[in-house]
Amino acid sequence: MRYFLVIFLIVSIAACVTTETNSFTKNISVEKEVEARVQIGLGYLQQGKPEMAIFHMKEIVKKQPKSPRVHEVLALALWETGENDRARKHFKEMVKYGPDYSRGRMNYAAYLIDEDENKAAKEQLLVVTKDIYYPGRGKAFYMLATVHKFLGDTDAMITSYERSIRLDRGNVPALIELAVYRYEQGQYAQSYELHKRYRDIVRQSSAKALLLGIKLARKFDDKGEEASYALALKNLYPKSSEYLEYLDMTRR
Repeated sequence: MRYFLVIFLIVSIAACVTTETNSFTKNISVEKEVEARVQIGLGYLQQGKPEMAIFHMKEIVKKQPKSPRVHEVLALALWETGENDRARKHFKEMVKYGPDYSRGRMNYAAYLIDEDENKAAKEQLLVVTKDIYYPGRGKAFYMLATVHKFLGDTDAMITSYERSIRLDRGNVPALIELAVYRYEQGQYAQSYELHKRYRDIVRQSSAKALLLGIKLARKFDDKGEEASYALALKNLYPKSSEYLEYLDMTRR
């Protein structure tokens, strides 16, 4: 779930702060100081220095104890350092003071998935997916599909993947996961179309996508395409579980 943290929090920030203000003047407003420290905290998270993010957040949370953003960044930093119980406390504070803070709820859901609390994560994501004005709604449906998969709710998983793709046609993780599922269900034509849409978007296919390409090429008896995917899988991901599975396939 660290993937979700990077994608949905840090990369979504418009500008990353790379310099630090050593001190804040007495004339600066509390709101500006909060935002400045939040940006510094995010910068440290991006640099892989969560302890420094905690340092900045612990000071500002005293001045703005009801700021959802402060509690979110502090929770993420604590989570990153393994202080999971303390992270949970601040995620709960974030929801308490910002019930409509959808991005924060997504990060809370990622934390809950990491803690193997999928039902609780589902509750957070159901709230987010109802926020029609949230720009990351397509990604929220993808996360929700992942939770449904863990919970064994196949129908809800498929519906969530499809909603994710409708909202965000460039959501390549949803495309490839749904393509794999369609293949496993024997729906090869549908799987092929989803796989093709994936390939039209990405510059370099994942190991999972390449292995699926090999399997689909075999189903449609396209030896040239199979050889191309197999060579790419060998060159790009020679130590992957997907390549090992491909080797097993060739021995059958």
